[in-house]
Amino acid sequence: MEEYLKEFNEYKYIVLCNGLFDAGFKNLNDALNHCANQKKRYRYNNYKVYDVDGEDDTKQLERIRESYESYIHYLEERENDDWEH
Repeated sequence: MEEYLKEFNEYKYIVLCNGLFDAGFKNLNDALNHCANQKKRYRYNNYKVYDVDGEDDTKQLERIRESYESYIHYLEERENDDWEH
């Protein structure tokens, strides 16, 4: 989990889906492209690019970090599930 949190800290732009972590990027163009593609694919969800350096809301960033941790935990559990192998 530690390496994932280190990776999270390297993101400059985070794409949010309905306010939760969807993807992280170091480049604004990549984040905008991902956001546009997701909006086309999943029209009923709300996608937004969050600028880590441009936002002053530390509570918002902490909430995003918590959703990222939940996402990573979910992926790790899925990876360890025997029925999927």
